[in-house]
Amino acid sequence: MGPGSDPAVLLVHGFASSAEHNWRRPGWLDLLAEARRETIAVDLLGHGRAPRPASPAGYEAVEAHVAAAIGGREPVDAIGFSAGAQVLLRLAADQPGRFRRLALLGIGARALERGDPEPIVAALQGDPDPENVHGMVFRRLASHRARQLPGRSAEGQPAWGQLRGGQLQVRPDAEQGRQRFGRQPGVQVLRAEG
Repeated sequence: MGPGSDPAVLLVHGFASSAEHNWRRPGWLDLLAEARRETIAVDLLGHGRAPRPASPAGYEAVEAHVAAAIGGREPVDAIGFSAGAQVLLRLAADQPGRFRRLALLGIGARALERGDPEPIVAALQGDPDPENVHGMVFRRLASHRARQLPGRSAEGQPAWGQLRGGQLQVRPDAEQGRQRFGRQPGVQVLRAEG
C-alpha cells in the first residue's frame, strides 16, 4: 500500500461457491475496480480453481491458503461471506496485523460459539441424520448449488454489501442508497447489478 492509497480488498466466498460465483459474476470485482481498489478474490480449498485435497486433513490449511493469497500486501481490507467470513475471522484472530478492516457477512449467530462439527461432517459424507437440521442444510447447499442465482443469497434476497465506517456502500438500489447513506462523510454509493 503506497502513501495515501487504499489497501487491497481480499474477498473470500462462502461454502459451495467460488470467487467467480460470489464476487465476479455479481459485479463486486467491477465495482471495486471502479473505486480504484486492487482486489484479491481467493477460492477456498476444494472450491473453484483451488486445490482439492483428497483427505479431510488437507483442509486444515484453509487459513494458510487464504493468508498466502495476500502475498505481502498487508494490511488488507477483507470481505468474507458465510464460510469465508468464518475463515477470515479465524485468520484475523491469529494474525491481526494482516488486516485493516473486516466485513463479515452472513457469518451466523453461532460463529462465536464452540460447536460440534461432526453432525455437519456426517451429513456431507452421506450419513445424514434427518433430525440434524444444520447438517441437512449444508448437504442441500452442497448438492444444489447450481440453483442459487448469482448476486443472491441462499434465501433469494439481493446480496447487499456494506463497508461501514468507511468508504463504500454497494447497493442494488443506488438512488435509495444515496438518499439514505450518501450524506455521510466519506461514503460513496455504487450500484450493484442484479
